[in-house]
Amino acid sequence: MDIILIPGLWLDGSSWEKVVPVLAQAGRRAHPLTLPGMESPDADRSGITLRDHVDAVIAAIDAVDPADGKVVLVGHSAGAAIAYAAVDARPDRVARVVYVGGFPTGDGAAIADEYPAAHGEVPLPDWSAFADEDLADLDDKARAAFRARAIPSPEHVTRDPQRLTDDRRYDVPVTVIATEFTSAMLQDWIAQGARPVREFTKIRDVDYVDLPTGHWPQFTRPKDLGQAILGAIQGSTVAPPVDASPRISVDKQGRPEPPVAGDETATLLGILERNRATLAWKCGGLDAAGLRATVGASSITLGGLLKHLAYVEDYWFSQFLHGRDRQPPWDTVDWDADPDWDWRSAVEDSPEQLYALWQEAVARSRSLVAEALAGGGLDQLARRAWPDGRAPSLRRLLIDMIEEYARHTGHADLLREAVDGLVGEGSPDVHPPYQPPVAPALPAPDGARPGMTERISPRQFHAAVGVEDWRVLFGGACAHFRTGSFAAGVAVVDAIGRLADAGRHHPAVDLRDDGVTVRLRTHDIDGLSERDVELARRISAAARALDAPADPTAVQTVQVAIDALVGPAVRPFWRAVLGYQGDDDLVDPHGRGPKVWFQQMDAPRPQRNRIHLDISVPHDQAEARIAAALAAGGHLVTDQYAPAWWTLADAEGNEVDVATWMGRD
Repeated sequence: MDIILIPGLWLDGSSWEKVVPVLAQAGRRAHPLTLPGMESPDADRSGITLRDHVDAVIAAIDAVDPADGKVVLVGHSAGAAIAYAAVDARPDRVARVVYVGGFPTGDGAAIADEYPAAHGEVPLPDWSAFADEDLADLDDKARAAFRARAIPSPEHVTRDPQRLTDDRRYDVPVTVIATEFTSAMLQDWIAQGARPVREFTKIRDVDYVDLPTGHWPQFTRPKDLGQAILGAIQGSTVAPPVDASPRISVDKQGRPEPPVAGDETATLLGILERNRATLAWKCGGLDAAGLRATVGASSITLGGLLKHLAYVEDYWFSQFLHGRDRQPPWDTVDWDADPDWDWRSAVEDSPEQLYALWQEAVARSRSLVAEALAGGGLDQLARRAWPDGRAPSLRRLLIDMIEEYARHTGHADLLREAVDGLVGEGSPDVHPPYQPPVAPALPAPDGARPGMTERISPRQFHAAVGVEDWRVLFGGACAHFRTGSFAAGVAVVDAIGRLADAGRHHPAVDLRDDGVTVRLRTHDIDGLSERDVELARRISAAARALDAPADPTAVQTVQVAIDALVGPAVRPFWRAVLGYQGDDDLVDPHGRGPKVWFQQMDAPRPQRNRIHLDISVPHDQAEARIAAALAAGGHLVTDQYAPAWWTLADAEGNEVDVATWMGRD
């Protein structure tokens, strides 16, 4: 069998040199391609287009004698998108396509437009442009070797829109070799409908293999990569020594299948998830009129089902199981006077609001059930009791929730058929609002540290669905919501506080008269996690409900760099005068001021100052702050303008004004 190897950005065919022998030893004919414009650093690539690269792969396919059978395409990184376009052009000539750390790009999208271009080409950027996960196992020596061989990629290849025309590409089997991400993470992104991986939802046969390393396994684990490719050709998702992740079993509607012979917990959770997914399927892809339609004398609507089940999710698992207070929007309703408010008020909500309300309630329930399972299993009793004083177990609550969904999915069957004729088990061409669990809702393994969460990269955060309002900056993910008034901002902050308390995950919030700025970060791991993704979605939904639109242009982070010949000599001064903490970088313990870091200088500079800061302090704290700075090695430059400000300097002449409001009348 012939295997055509397609490199990613900045690489030529020689990048596969340590993989080819593994394939050849197994009797496979490998064809590593050097794509047009990638022949040398000096090649003229200004006119090379994405179509030129796709055509080069098509030519390689056509060069293989059809009598030798179909070929296998292997695309690394951006090369995955090029391989996908070649499959579109020759679906009958490709037996399987293998994506290594890359995804198939859909029609009309660019394959890699995030990297800066200059003079018609995209050079390999600085390593700081890549996430830590991308660079795993790529040590300094390997990075130097990579940069030495790197060739700028043609700008048009990264920016041109992908063009696809033949739906038979969905019939070609796919294997994804997950490198800097796990197969479980990828399948979660696919289930959520994340844009970069949306094509996977249409491909009929996808296998997943985990090869834990960075983004360039042809350099970091070439032999294992070769074995994984061979395993894909042989139809195996496990190619020792590569670890394979089990596939998620789903039906043709994308609904998760309960385990065939699982334990009690897995079976109950699996059946509940299948019922949730069925409701989502029946309610998905409809406009407001579709969600408000009724049948016969009944007033039940699909929108009402979504809102009612969102309420029931919160009622059983938040209020009853954990004994928590009602949260928005349930907390402002007079349920005694209007017991059917959830059904009745759904007609006032948009499809987006109803889908988000239900999704967020389901996400909360999964987290709360997992917490309860970790604390006491299915036998754990709810914190609230029936009127007769008996408290139900978690087992009973799960069974009641399954029954609730089973009743209402029957209603949804009838309503959806009346709306557009969708019936039975046929696969609908809709995008349902169901989002599978990010991880199985099972007890944490022994030894797991409470509060610890797996770190995700900025790229993974932005790939998540529902975080479009947010931007990852230094220090976390940030969003600004325009409110127009201080009172409206208080309402947004109140909603954020309720969400944060419910999820036991608290962001930094800044309230001003024209808006609210929020910064998310998981402090246990000093980075971003799925908890931040989940809370970001909920905060955005709450802000939308309060008519507070997001303004991504209004967020930024400021840091201060101080040039120093001997950082340790001046750091104590700045720690004292700012009232900061830290042994390396200095940070405000209250989270209000910018981080300060020290940049090493090799020689003195002729100018007098290398920085200048103004520090506004309470008037009754100025003298104590000045005394601390002087004791830490600083000196007084002038007190001519006191008490408005005193000018101090560190041992190398960097100045700061310690200022108050006094003396400025």
